[in-house]
Amino acid sequence: MSVSADLVIPAASAAELSEILSWDGIRAATPAASEFPVDVVRLEGSSSPPLALSRARRAESLKALPATLRSRAQEAFGRASRRPARLALAHGKSLDLEARPVLMGILNVTPDSFSDGGLYLDAPRAVERALRMFEEGAAIVDIGGESTRPAGYGEAEEVSAEEEIRRVLPVLEGIRRTTTLPLSIDTRKASVAREAVAAGADLVNDVSGLRYDPEMAGALAETGAGALLMHMKGTDPRTMQFDVSYTHPVADVASALARALARALEAGVSADRLAVDPGLGFG
Repeated sequence: MSVSADLVIPAASAAELSEILSWDGIRAATPAASEFPVDVVRLEGSSSPPLALSRARRAESLKALPATLRSRAQEAFGRASRRPARLALAHGKSLDLEARPVLMGILNVTPDSFSDGGLYLDAPRAVERALRMFEEGAAIVDIGGESTRPAGYGEAEEVSAEEEIRRVLPVLEGIRRTTTLPLSIDTRKASVAREAVAAGADLVNDVSGLRYDPEMAGALAETGAGALLMHMKGTDPRTMQFDVSYTHPVADVASALARALARALEAGVSADRLAVDPGLGFG
C-alpha cells in the first residue's frame, strides 16, 4: 500500500494564500473575495504546482483536473476532513481530544535529561512522581529512558536498547500496580517500544518520526499502540541543532510530519492511533 503525504492547507484571505503559495515560489493572481476560503493542496513529490481551490467551487474545480491530480486531491481532502474525537491507544484505552486540552506529564528516568535528569533514576521515586502528576491533572504520563536533550546542555549519552529497557520497565510495572491510566513510552527503538507496551505502555512517543529504527512502524502496528510522531532535524539529538535552516519552516515541518504519518499508515497503523508533534527545540 502506498500512502500519499499530500497536504491541504486552508487560506482565509488573499494574504494567507499568497504566503502559502510563496513556499513553492508561486505568485498567483489574487482571487475575488467571494472565492475565499481557499484550500491549497500541496502535492508531495509532484512536478505539478500546488492546487488552489475555492471551497465554494471545489466540486467543479476538481472535475476540471486531470484524473491523477483529481484523485490525489480528493484523497487529501478526505484525510483532512477526518478529525477523530479520540486518540486510540493500546489495551483498549483512548484519549478524549474534544473535552479539553490533553496534558502530558514528562518523566525522565535518566541521569542526563536537561529538566529532571537524575531526579527519578530510582524506580519507586519515579513511580511516586508519575502518580503525583496524574493527581495534578495529567491525562497521560510519558516515560523516557534516553535523554534527547539539545547539545547546548551537554552532549546526551547514547543508550543501548538493553539499558533503556532496564531503566523504564520497573517504572512502568510499578505504575501499573496502582493505576490503569494511560502511559507513554518515549523511545526511538522498536525493541524498547515492544517491551514497554507489553509492560503496560499505551502510546509510543518517537522523537525521530519513525526514521531512526526501520522496525518501529511495524512494532506500532503489531502492538496496537497509539503513536506520537515528532519532527526532528536528522535522527540524532546530539546533532539536530547543527543545521537549523529551512526553505520555509511551516511547509518543511508539515511535509516531514505528513511523510511520517504516511510511513505509519503504510505499515498498517490506523489513522485514529496517530498524532504529530512539530518538535519545538529539536532543530
